[in-house]
Amino acid sequence: MAAPSDISIENLTGTWMLDKKLSSDSDPLLSLQGINWVVRKAIGMTEVTVKMRQFEGPSPSTGDTIHQIAISQAANVNLGGTTESRYLDWQEYPQEDHIFGKTIVQSRFIGSTTNQAGRLVPCVQTRMEINDPNIERFLRAEIDEACMPYDGFLVEKAQATEPLEGGKDGLWMEVVIRSQEPKWITEQVWGFEMIDGQRRYVRRLVMSDTKGNHRMGRLVYTFVDRKCD
Repeated sequence: MAAPSDISIENLTGTWMLDKKLSSDSDPLLSLQGINWVVRKAIGMTEVTVKMRQFEGPSPSTGDTIHQIAISQAANVNLGGTTESRYLDWQEYPQEDHIFGKTIVQSRFIGSTTNQAGRLVPCVQTRMEINDPNIERFLRAEIDEACMPYDGFLVEKAQATEPLEGGKDGLWMEVVIRSQEPKWITEQVWGFEMIDGQRRYVRRLVMSDTKGNHRMGRLVYTFVDRKCD
């Protein structure tokens, strides 16, 4: 199901299901994170349901009122669910779960910039120490996984949110997660794309290990329900 028009990057509250037919194969991405083969195969076979509640509350770091997202993820096999938080102030927050271990997470709203073709794209700059210009182009949705030109993210203006980076003509979310050991880092941009004529919630990501091996991937979600409990 397409995302309703009032569901936006400022309001992702609801229940979502990962559309595996439209999403990238998770196995190469999980392999770079050091997830063992048995768990990778189980994840690849399961339905993944994500419930998100987006709200404003005090920052655990500064006490300021900020946008937050409480996320719970469940599978239909015996993997156990995970819970996560996104605090959209770009501070570093430690998290831990039984699948991905101990991580550090940063999140923020980002605005727009104009690319060489004159199109508005997310204002994202990779923090990976990898000399591959396609990383930023993919995160901005200028190309697909095969590095072919792509129509890009939908450019949707903020209703009540100031981006921490970039212009005000569009709004997206940037998330950076790295393992504490360290083993891997992932950079993500969240937004909406038109896919087969439907407006779909999408997370574009690049995963890299400490040796510079990296993969690009896209997660596409189906809107299920406005309820998140």
